[in-house]
Amino acid sequence: SLRDLEEQLDLPLVRGWSFGGRVVAMSRPDPNIGDAVHHQSQKGQDPKSIGRLLPGYAGRIEDGTLKLKLATDGPWLTGPREAEIANDGLVFLRDE
Repeated sequence: SLRDLEEQLDLPLVRGWSFGGRVVAMSRPDPNIGDAVHHQSQKGQDPKSIGRLLPGYAGRIEDGTLKLKLATDGPWLTGPREAEIANDGLVFLRDE
């Protein structure tokens, strides 16, 4: 499992999620850029999350179901049930 591999390597692995054959969400750790003056720490990942939607995708929750579409155009596609988008943009799938 991924968690076993993370323990073995002693570092977090990137989580991602594919929908309709495209990667639409990804998480990553906060980059360590030392004492850079303009760096603002941000939560890059949560082991329970599939990450944030990648640029170009829009998402919303409707009746507990994740709806997705290309941000520019197109219909809203129904994703998995039992989903949540947190205030910081991380997407959580509850049915996995």
